[in-house]
Amino acid sequence: MINYRKWFGLGSSIFLLLIVATQFQNCAPAPSASEFGTQINGNGFGSIDGAVDTIDDATTTTALAFNEKSIEVLGDASDLEAHGTCFEEQNGATLRWDLIDPIDGIVKGGFADCSFGNFTVAISDLQDIACNQEYMIQARLGLGKAGQVPLFISCD
Repeated sequence: MINYRKWFGLGSSIFLLLIVATQFQNCAPAPSASEFGTQINGNGFGSIDGAVDTIDDATTTTALAFNEKSIEVLGDASDLEAHGTCFEEQNGATLRWDLIDPIDGIVKGGFADCSFGNFTVAISDLQDIACNQEYMIQARLGLGKAGQVPLFISCD
């Protein structure tokens, strides 16, 4: 004898599982070329930076870039401002920056704001850092691609 209740319950469970599983598919159309962001390279030219599409419509254009290819300052300089670009959709977002020594790791860090597609990393007390050495300034917005620029502090 066939147990209809058991088969009906099993069939109903599988049907509900299929409905729930299909609700989380990303059926969004592929982005057009105009939806890709541009990133400024060290040579001043823009390049297309691939966008990542997510299930929810959160803004994921979080790549940052510095305006300079490299920065050199004299050892007696006390402050430095490094300028960069971010996406205008991130206006008002706070990014994290770090000054990194390749041997000792993070030397200084702080926060900067993305304002109208630009940000400024302000580093103070540079005279406390060893000179004639190359450091890396790295800025990151959330989990996005970090922008970085080499910094050389010259004692000469």
